[in-house]
Amino acid sequence: MKLKKSGILQTFLRYFSVSLVTAAIVLGVLFLWEAQDPSIRFDGQRQQEEQVLAYQGEYEEYTSSHYEKFLSKKEQLLYQALKYAYDHGSEKVRLAEEYDQESVANINAVLKADYPQYTTSMFSMEMALRPGETKLRINEKEFEGIRRNEKMIPRAREVISQMPQGMDEFSRAKYLYEYLVKNVTYTSEKGEDYALMNGVFELGKANCDGFASSLQLLYQMAGMECYKVYYHGSDVGSDVGHVWNIAVVDGTPYHVDASRGSLVTRQMWDTFSSAGADGREAISYSGFLMTEQQALGPGNNILNPFIRDKVDACTAPKPAGRIYDAVQEGWEKERFLTAAAEGLKKKKGLRSVFLSFHFTGARQLLDAQNHFTTDEWDAYARQIGQRADFYGRVIILNDTSDNKVLCALFEWGE
Repeated sequence: MKLKKSGILQTFLRYFSVSLVTAAIVLGVLFLWEAQDPSIRFDGQRQQEEQVLAYQGEYEEYTSSHYEKFLSKKEQLLYQALKYAYDHGSEKVRLAEEYDQESVANINAVLKADYPQYTTSMFSMEMALRPGETKLRINEKEFEGIRRNEKMIPRAREVISQMPQGMDEFSRAKYLYEYLVKNVTYTSEKGEDYALMNGVFELGKANCDGFASSLQLLYQMAGMECYKVYYHGSDVGSDVGHVWNIAVVDGTPYHVDASRGSLVTRQMWDTFSSAGADGREAISYSGFLMTEQQALGPGNNILNPFIRDKVDACTAPKPAGRIYDAVQEGWEKERFLTAAAEGLKKKKGLRSVFLSFHFTGARQLLDAQNHFTTDEWDAYARQIGQRADFYGRVIILNDTSDNKVLCALFEWGE
């Protein structure tokens, strides 16, 4: 016997079928909306792309955003999303764009090079890629490092407040470089304390990361554009990278490496100390206002490839006449004696007087050194002493990282 479907059953099946179709349509629409959603999620909370692109952090005054202006809109979106996440402590970030691992690493690196509170060596992030989206998970250590750096900003303001009033831009740049080089010891250790700014402002010991972030912050506070430049160990076939700065002083860009200056300065101090002299007035300007060749060597290939065409060309020569006590074209005895005597007169009240002489080339410096046999130098010292009313001893050495600079420590006798 053939059964007939009841009206109730037919109605149920009809509405059930419609419901299934409707659900499929709704799910399809939801999936399509999810895939095309232009917002960015931070720990699950949505922010529109326009809002993220326009985001300004609390410390924008301390950045020049140098690298950002070279980025495409897609790269700028990632740059801004990372900045927003760092500033808000957002561990999870989802973007409706595809980025490969190299792109994320490069954009993250230039973001950190633009902002002093972000430390280049603290990169700790996981990522997952799916068609049409990128998911990032930031390690808590990253946020901890940022918080610790931000706590040092008031300490940097104290340094700026103690700077003599009325200084021109060059003098401010020199003063702050000297502050770091004299007060902070360079270390190659990789501990977090030394990579962060508290290594500079609290511990008095930092690696290149700590120096570069601190110099950037101080220079920006003092009204000078400054950003970080870097290479990774993998860029030079090594396990060790390096970071330093480019600063624009009086409208001219220069490389500045305070960590190099600190290292060489302490080598000079040790040399004077081994001779029984207090050489703590000595300072190396080997890392101050350098050209590309002085900072990078021939070819400039040491820079990370992603930033190589984005950094300022630093071709202006070091303004030696404003940095050193005297600039010598070559060995000119009378000019050398006069410069040394004048330098001593200016610093007569000090127990030890450090003077530096810049020669136009390595050969010219070598010519000068050939005159510094013991007998000849004793005669020069007596002549300088007569002109400056100086009596005591003189110790001569080279700036080991600059083959154009001769240094002399005049120690007054009792």
